[in-house]
Amino acid sequence: MGSKKFRTMWMFPRNIRRIEPWKLTQISSALEVCIGDVQSQDVQDELYKQLSELGVKRKESEDGSTNQGGFRTYLAQLACLGLFWRKDKKFYPTKAGKAVIAGKNPLKVLRCQLLRMQYPSVYGLGNNVRISPALKIKPFQFLLRLLNEERLGCKLSCKDITVPVVFGHTDSDFELCVSKIIELRSNDNDLSFVITDPDLVRTPKRDHSDLPDGDKRDLELGIVDAFEIANTAINYLRAALLIKPNEDEDKTFSLIEDPKLREEIQPYLNEQKIYPLVSGDESRWQQFYGRYDSKRGVQNVGESEKLDGLAVMARNLFISAMEKDPYGVDIQNFVKGLAGNLGKPEQDIYSRIESIIPRQRTLERDVLIRASLSGGKEALTLEKGVTNILKNLGFKQSRHIGQLKSKKKRDGGFPDIYIYEDGMTVCGLGDTKATSSYSFGLNDKNKLQTYYKDCSEEIDNVHPCGFFLYVAGGFSRGTESVLSSLKDCTEKFGRPVSAVTVNALLDLNERREDGFLKIGDRELAHELSRVFETGDYFVSCSQIENELDLRG
Repeated sequence: MGSKKFRTMWMFPRNIRRIEPWKLTQISSALEVCIGDVQSQDVQDELYKQLSELGVKRKESEDGSTNQGGFRTYLAQLACLGLFWRKDKKFYPTKAGKAVIAGKNPLKVLRCQLLRMQYPSVYGLGNNVRISPALKIKPFQFLLRLLNEERLGCKLSCKDITVPVVFGHTDSDFELCVSKIIELRSNDNDLSFVITDPDLVRTPKRDHSDLPDGDKRDLELGIVDAFEIANTAINYLRAALLIKPNEDEDKTFSLIEDPKLREEIQPYLNEQKIYPLVSGDESRWQQFYGRYDSKRGVQNVGESEKLDGLAVMARNLFISAMEKDPYGVDIQNFVKGLAGNLGKPEQDIYSRIESIIPRQRTLERDVLIRASLSGGKEALTLEKGVTNILKNLGFKQSRHIGQLKSKKKRDGGFPDIYIYEDGMTVCGLGDTKATSSYSFGLNDKNKLQTYYKDCSEEIDNVHPCGFFLYVAGGFSRGTESVLSSLKDCTEKFGRPVSAVTVNALLDLNERREDGFLKIGDRELAHELSRVFETGDYFVSCSQIENELDLRG
């Protein structure tokens, strides 16, 4: 074998690629308890079960006992994100980790940690990683710079990101990466055109340079490895809701355009200094990396805190319920059901989830926004969540009908949502689109004219359908183009077709919850029904409120 000591590529742990913020809360809290002293074996078993369902695999010996080493790799990943630090073979949560475990805006914490991640790092010292000390870069800040580069169309594909994974050693390599991405795109996106040196992609574990075909072998395997690392970076950025998929053949991604988001992350982007890593001082460095909103990260480690396994189990199950059915979880029913399953008093369960209840709205909003930008991967979550939002807005009789099958002899199924409230003279139908750039494709327009035109009669044969509503993470092109598409849709459907963004509905729901809409739920539903019958495009909550005011 060769004698290569370090890898010169970026590296991120891949054991959990979809590191959604609330998933990090569940995994971090369960791992913290599982490596601690949990008195109840039943609770310990349930926590291991949760970890398994979350993707954290565990190994069992022949006698059925659990081998904790099975999830040490996951602690290493959380350490890479600055959520845990290690001392004397024990793991402790950093300040960022404690914030995530407590559910204190884990999305903001994840964004902070990604943008502070750097090489050199404690993670890069690992025996299976061993990143070259020549790399002095903050990888995710570097990617955001590339995503802002107009010469690249302000968008990147997974193959594009493979270029900085290999060539992005310092910030001074920015122009080199831009030129190589342009070269890659002009050569049919074939990575072998731009990655030609096997030394760039060899690793300490994969070095066949002493074999006759070693260079070719290492180059081919290295390109595959670099591509997988780039894919992991994309998943991290998507989990942090920093990028969104584009609807193009090259499967590219762009930054999410949101002034509030830019304002939130700008302080982290301003932190461009690469902090040196001194041998023997790894614990202090790791704690500083995980300082989150503090100036200092160093903590004293005394006696281990007593960890409440039942609390972690209950909170994690509560989070899972909200992720599966956002805005549809009734706290009282959840507490009653879990208490019955565990044979515990309801007050014991409620007290365990009480700390996270105030964060329920933040969690559910994060889940629904993520689903709305998922490119279809979380379409069902979006359908169910939007149905629940419409119920909250007064359409109490609304139903999720997307998976129903027609009992009549007609082609096609149903749209996603039936929209109705008692006392309305008409009902509505709705379709959700899990994309940031919905463009009213010809197939969808034809569905309005064929499959959906009369399908409401199978759901409600008393109230005629009065409108159709498209709900999407975002819409492509400008307002005038969307309005033109809505006009075409209205002609095909024979009734008004309107469009609204997920953010607008979420904001309207929060305005209702906070008491800013001085109108009862039923009255609100009736007014909103008339608003959606205008065939208009609503990109913000204020537009909807203006329509409500005009009708008041």
